[in-house]
Amino acid sequence: MTTTPWGAFEAALTSTDPGVRFEPLPIAALTGADRARAEGLLLAQLGAGTTDGRVADALAEIGSQQAVPLLRAALPTLPDGAAKVAFGRALGRLTGDDAAGDAVREALSAPAWSDRASAAASLAQFPGAESEAALRHALEDDEAVVRTNAFQSLLALLGVADLLGNHVTPLGLLRVRLFSDARAIRAAALREIDAMIDGLRGGKSAAAVGLTAALTPDARVVSGHFHDEAPYDAAALALLRGYDRHWAIWTLLTTFAQDPRVGPALVAMRASEARDAAAEVLGPASAAALDALRDGSVS
Repeated sequence: MTTTPWGAFEAALTSTDPGVRFEPLPIAALTGADRARAEGLLLAQLGAGTTDGRVADALAEIGSQQAVPLLRAALPTLPDGAAKVAFGRALGRLTGDDAAGDAVREALSAPAWSDRASAAASLAQFPGAESEAALRHALEDDEAVVRTNAFQSLLALLGVADLLGNHVTPLGLLRVRLFSDARAIRAAALREIDAMIDGLRGGKSAAAVGLTAALTPDARVVSGHFHDEAPYDAAALALLRGYDRHWAIWTLLTTFAQDPRVGPALVAMRASEARDAAAEVLGPASAAALDALRDGSVS
């Protein structure tokens, strides 16, 4: 049986299935009279006091200016959480008013991590110093998803989201480190992020703050053996320089931290800059070996 666009919309709107209610309402496929009919139905629900964030998002999707006063009236009555994020996000899309961002920024303090994660993701549409500061604070959230959502929104506000890439790029590596459970790994990443923000806001280019660095072929060959069972090539690791070395150190401490070869590899690389992270992730023996290198007691 073929479902019409209106039938799919109506079924989603009235569904009690949590999985269905987690997804956006399928309003994009509606046209003409069906779209007008949907707008009227959604406005009626909004006027009746619904807290269904899908309703707010759908009204923003179709550009309903009639929803603006209703959204403005509802926002102050909502607790920090998913509904407040959705209503603020919708109002921002419809008006471009950063005041709607206040509601989203406030939701970064919501008790539920999922609400904080939604707020962090939504702040990408609210540029400005307030959102950047709120997202920087969210990078220290206890939940990894909140941290990584905040990071991606912050990159969008800074105009460098297109450089995120995968785990081998500088920004991709920072995202991996922010996802780590190890506080020392995250702390080191945050120091680099702060330097990045200062550089970009100070007028430096993405290249000047190190966001366009790439692994050399030598580094790719060496890292290709991280998944092997044979001993790491300590001599090759020790020869890595610049971004190659930086990427290898932090990749070993995040992706491969459970591998017993990592500690000796870091010592071979004389990676004393990662001493605190090694202490937390690998244990005191690795930290002591790196301390000895830093103190000069081991050549």
